[in-house]
Amino acid sequence: MKITSKIPGLITLLLCLLIIIECQSPESGALTEADKDYITNFYKNAVEGWNQGDRKPYLVRLAEDVNYMPSNNKIIVGYNAVKEYIYSHPEVVAEINPVEIIGDNKLAVVRGVFTIRSKEGQLLDEGKFLNVVEKNSDGKWLTTYDIFNSDLPLPVPAAEEPEETSGN
Repeated sequence: MKITSKIPGLITLLLCLLIIIECQSPESGALTEADKDYITNFYKNAVEGWNQGDRKPYLVRLAEDVNYMPSNNKIIVGYNAVKEYIYSHPEVVAEINPVEIIGDNKLAVVRGVFTIRSKEGQLLDEGKFLNVVEKNSDGKWLTTYDIFNSDLPLPVPAAEEPEETSGN
């Protein structure tokens, strides 16, 4: 068997290895650990600010054209509309925990859980969220879609007592 007959196979093998290596490198668009840390930290900063009465760290993570989809509400579009909505909330204690972050170096999806309590510790809400975050030209990750919903059942209105009718 001639060595020249093995060259096309070796070239094919090397090309396949190069493609595999390139697909796994950060330059190819993979989401890096640094990206995941950045995203995780903006949730941590948002919660710390919120729990101290400062809404700015929560809002700074939102894109100008954000689509905000809270539980039991209509969609709120745009940073300023979301800002108005956020500032209308009473003081509460929040926990927001990302559980999974997947994507590439330009677009990622964050899946997580949240808990909201009164200042006295009473559970007000708990649930899950999905956020779509995009990296802007400055290298900052911003939330473009913020979707969350409650794990708690909707309150059922109390049944009304039937009115008594007077007999004739």
